Amino acid sequence: MDIYNRDNLTEFLVALYGNQAHSWEINDEVAKQVILMVLETEKCSKAMDFIPRPHPYGSNPLSWLGKEAAKALFRHLKNNKDQYAVCASKASLVWRSKIQMASMGL
Repeated sequence: MDIYNRDNLTEFLVALYGNQAHSWEINDEVAKQVILMVLETEKCSKAMDFIPRPHPYGSNPLSWLGKEAAKALFRHLKNNKDQYAVCASKASLVWRSKIQMASMGL
């Protein structure tokens, strides 16, 4: 891994975990763990596209459900690269110890 990639990966990790990530050794295993974390976040975000939004008071539930199903499909098909914050937060918490261990060569 070249210095440019190490610097970019360090910058990404500092954005997620704060200044303590500056002390982590950036190696190929850390890069692998970060890639796996990002893939997990994308999988979560794709699933979130299909969760119906809140039902408005007073509307017909069957009509609302049909419209929500269509909206969910359009959200999924528009192929944007946005990640849901809840997915990113969960992934950063779950993968933190794996990334720290990888930085220590464990």
